[in-house]
Amino acid sequence: MMIARQASALSGGRLPHLDMLRGVAAVMVCVGHVRGFVLVDYAQRPTGPLAQLFYLFVGRHHQAVMIFFVLSGFLVGGSVIRAHERGLWSWRHYAIQRLGRLWIVIVPALLLTLMWDSIGQAINATAYSGQLWPILLSGPPPGGGDRSLWALLGNLAFLQTILVPSFGSNGPMWSLANEFWYYLLFPLVLKAARPGVPWSRLLSGVAAGLLLLLLPVAISVAFLIWLFGVGAYLIVASCHFRPAALRTIGMAASGALLMSMIASAKWPGWITDFPIGLACAGMIPWLTVARDLGDGYRRCGHTLSEISYTLYLVHFPMLMFLYATLLAPRQFPLSAASAGMMAALVIISLLYATTIWFLFERNTDRWRRVLETWLLHSSDRAVREGG
Repeated sequence: MMIARQASALSGGRLPHLDMLRGVAAVMVCVGHVRGFVLVDYAQRPTGPLAQLFYLFVGRHHQAVMIFFVLSGFLVGGSVIRAHERGLWSWRHYAIQRLGRLWIVIVPALLLTLMWDSIGQAINATAYSGQLWPILLSGPPPGGGDRSLWALLGNLAFLQTILVPSFGSNGPMWSLANEFWYYLLFPLVLKAARPGVPWSRLLSGVAAGLLLLLLPVAISVAFLIWLFGVGAYLIVASCHFRPAALRTIGMAASGALLMSMIASAKWPGWITDFPIGLACAGMIPWLTVARDLGDGYRRCGHTLSEISYTLYLVHFPMLMFLYATLLAPRQFPLSAASAGMMAALVIISLLYATTIWFLFERNTDRWRRVLETWLLHSSDRAVREGG
């Protein structure tokens, strides 16, 4: 059974524990943003250990993105390594796979952001002016969110935080720029590191180095966290560790992840982002071979994982609209009523994201085929015209 699960990990198959980790990370991001809309700031929280624990639990949305980066390195980086090892690597196929996966959600997410922001600003312009930025943890920055055509095209080209801001109120879009450039960087780094034609390796290494220099420092530095996931894949692929050893390492890494999450409340930023990424990477090899927990667990993890990307990209503008039209600028102390309000908004976000997933992301493979056909016809036409 362990060998079967390891084979699934190496072939890109479903892994229930990684599905659950990815789904929980997406829910953590959503819960963190809901907290910003509903509850007063951490400094104004009620005293007492239960309140501190609650705020700690619901405030780790940025840290959850580090988990996403590690999982992306494991899954996407692993797929690049497998393609090279099998002699199947193709930049065109890879571009279709990655761009099809990204754009199938980004395009509707940007259009939905434009819709929610336009209606919300018409009702409550103050909420969208950026004045509430310090208390909302994300959303329209000071001066208001940029919904220009330039910003829209820049976000489609993954240039947010580089040449343009995240589109409108959709602050969580920032991490998609990281993901895209890591998708481009890693094949270049791998090409430069693997045996092959010297000039090709040199060009790949130079291109990767120039990208790392040209990208913002925050994006380039976080690439190391993404690479932690690649390291986890290499551990799984090496087959040098017994399940008992992976379990011991994984349990120790789980404890380190918990401690790093707690520490991040006091020391946010790179000082805890790297330990979180490293601890998550240490857990993954164990999670790929750990015992299954039953059908209910698998179905729950699978469902949350399936909608996680859509949930991440579409929840904030919808929540911002609800806040601007129903609550702004109020926030509430922690109580049973405010916790219930948070729970209701999280459920609404999950239902909303599931609907958008059903309409768009569920059809990713179909749109990939459309994109592949279009690129093939475009290439053939260019060859004919060039001839």
